[in-house]
Amino acid sequence: MASNWIKQKSWSSEDECLDAIPDDWEARQVESIYTQQDIGRRYDKKSTKSAGATPVVDQSADGFIGWHDSEPGVVATAEDPVVTFANHTCEMRLVRHPFSVIQIVFPLKGKIDDCDTRYFYYSTKGIVHLEEYKGHYPQFRERWIGLPPLSEQKAIGNILGTLDDKIELNRKTNETFEAMAKALFKSWFVDFDPVRAKAEGRPTGLPAEISDLFPDSFEDSELGEIPSGWCIDSIYAVASVVYGAPFSSSLFNGDGSGIPVARIRDLPGESPGVYTTEVHTKGTLILPGDIVVGMDGEFRAYLWGGEECWMNQRVCKFIPGKKGRTCFVRESIRKPLLDVEMSETATTVIHLGKGDIDGFRVVVPTQEILDIFSAATTPLYEEVVANKQQTRVLANIRDALLPKLVSGEIRILDAEKMLEEVGV
Repeated sequence: MASNWIKQKSWSSEDECLDAIPDDWEARQVESIYTQQDIGRRYDKKSTKSAGATPVVDQSADGFIGWHDSEPGVVATAEDPVVTFANHTCEMRLVRHPFSVIQIVFPLKGKIDDCDTRYFYYSTKGIVHLEEYKGHYPQFRERWIGLPPLSEQKAIGNILGTLDDKIELNRKTNETFEAMAKALFKSWFVDFDPVRAKAEGRPTGLPAEISDLFPDSFEDSELGEIPSGWCIDSIYAVASVVYGAPFSSSLFNGDGSGIPVARIRDLPGESPGVYTTEVHTKGTLILPGDIVVGMDGEFRAYLWGGEECWMNQRVCKFIPGKKGRTCFVRESIRKPLLDVEMSETATTVIHLGKGDIDGFRVVVPTQEILDIFSAATTPLYEEVVANKQQTRVLANIRDALLPKLVSGEIRILDAEKMLEEVGV
């Protein structure tokens, strides 16, 4: 998203641009290298649905406000993508499927035989950033950038696009793996599908040696009906909880000195924004594969795929015990976290406290079933974390190459050689 994208070079005049780019490139004002696309019907929150045939692009960090079932306002494909620019937030996206937009999102394509659309995207994303809630489109249009020959534009777009394609593939793969793990947890420990099947005399669909481990009846509990022989217990039966330390914000820095610090705001992107040289006596490190939860605002159980970092105050992590394992613990705390969030929606800021966590109650099956569940889900989680780490490396390579490629500091052959050296 634009807020996390590197700030790119652009110039306020043709002469400034010419002085900075290679001799065989042109200096061009941004508004001269694209065509604005027709958008059809404009949508807003009230005119969209939670699901449908066509997504509606908005200007948020998430990218979509909803869906509709009418004809898309803008046609885009993988071979012929469209760039969107959000007037107020400066968010830019390269969209490769049909879509519609809200009123203040502009769909743009590079001019035919003049500017490659992917090059347009990479060379202009980040040249203007959110300064205040105002229209940034005029500022975007008036900036000057370097425009290489069309063949070089396409090559630059291909190099950077290859990195982004791999990042997107990792994201989709992780979505699939996490959905698989979540579905298995829900089937076994929420809906109790194998137990219900046995109770009703139906096949469980599981191998006999696994099916035999599930009971064939239910009993009452404080949380309702659960399989016979299972129990309701504290979250501490399957995990321990460690809380972050109050690192001094006056010692935070952005130049990479010391060790990164994960604050609540850093959890969604799994990318700490500050560092510290402070070594707090109660400091705890977050490691790849940890379950991390922010304790103010929305409560989400993140499977950390970022770098090793300190855990700041108002952040905690759940450490699986012998009975837990990562996936079981993470899925078990989703509902209790949501219950706390929903129970305090009337407050200005929602807080999660140790007292709330002390009250978390979870369904605990036998150790044999937990071990089988862990054997099925641990490889999925390990792959998710590995993909997140690879994505971080790929994004760093892209962010290092991008400004140098679109300014002519590095040329195509050198960039291709760099990618070969890192196996991309």
